[in-house]
Amino acid sequence: MAQQHSISSEDKKHGRFWLCFLLAIPLLAIILGSSYIAIAVHNADSLVVDDYYKEGLAIEKELKRDRHAQALGLTAKVYLDNTQKRVRITLSPDQANMPRALTLSLISPTLPEEDVTLPVQLNLDNEYEGFLPHEITGKRYIHLETPKAVDEQNHREGWRLIGGSYIDTSSVTIALQSATMKIANE
Repeated sequence: MAQQHSISSEDKKHGRFWLCFLLAIPLLAIILGSSYIAIAVHNADSLVVDDYYKEGLAIEKELKRDRHAQALGLTAKVYLDNTQKRVRITLSPDQANMPRALTLSLISPTLPEEDVTLPVQLNLDNEYEGFLPHEITGKRYIHLETPKAVDEQNHREGWRLIGGSYIDTSSVTIALQSATMKIANE
């Protein structure tokens, strides 16, 4: 005689639990994977350069500007005042034919949307002045350079000075020098 084995309702519940548990693992993996893909597509990495060859050529041009600043022996002091939203720059040594305008860039190391580029104009005291669009705080790389468009138009070689600072007070003074001098000093 054959024995019939009946499945109790508790055994059915136990079987359904393990079936749901085992099906939940791949379902959770699909949901999490889809959300990671959506996040990655929506928030593209802005630090990756698409055309590295053109970037390399641009870097070589910047190095020429740095070497020219070193040949001129240029340094600068940037006085940044967040309360008045002003910036004042003293360039030394005084140049006989100082450009009427320079470009000052305050660059965030990680967030390109926080970068600030502003023109600074030569005043009667042989200092450059400009106005900040908003308060600047946090780590910043600072570039002071002759405007590239003006250099190309006048067929002259431009220059660039660099520096960096963590800005956490209402006013700060930052020293700038050519990148080649900075590397030699480190």
